[in-house]
Amino acid sequence: MNDNRLIRVPLYTERKEVTDFDMYIYGTKNEDEKAHDSFGKALKRYADDIGVNTREIARLIGISKSSVSYYFNGERQVGFNTLIALCLALRLHPLRTEHLFELTHFEIRKSEPRYYIIREYLSGCAYDEKFSFYNCQMRLKKYHLELLVSDKEGETQ
Repeated sequence: MNDNRLIRVPLYTERKEVTDFDMYIYGTKNEDEKAHDSFGKALKRYADDIGVNTREIARLIGISKSSVSYYFNGERQVGFNTLIALCLALRLHPLRTEHLFELTHFEIRKSEPRYYIIREYLSGCAYDEKFSFYNCQMRLKKYHLELLVSDKEGETQ
């Protein structure tokens, strides 16, 4: 599994302070536009804001660049594990993560060991380097829990 330490996504605390959370989460204050936000538009907006492109996102989580492009363009629905991987790799603020989960209608189960780890990493990834996608994968692997992206997928990218 490649940890892609050469691509560094800044922590939330290293970026300009947010003063308008509607703009930060939705990219607009217009209620109609907010109601018509999509997963692809939000994901692209967040990636652009952070300064990473499709190639870098693909390398960070070990999926194809075309898959990331399909997600941006709304041509493919994201899977649950890939959604989590994207949120971790982009070090999304919990409010942005919550917005993406709402747009996809996924929920994290509360009672399984795997989800305790995932929730811990999703809560901390925006604030602490140790809560990275790679470290989450390693922790899941350590406890023999299902990985977000399989070792085989990550090695081929």
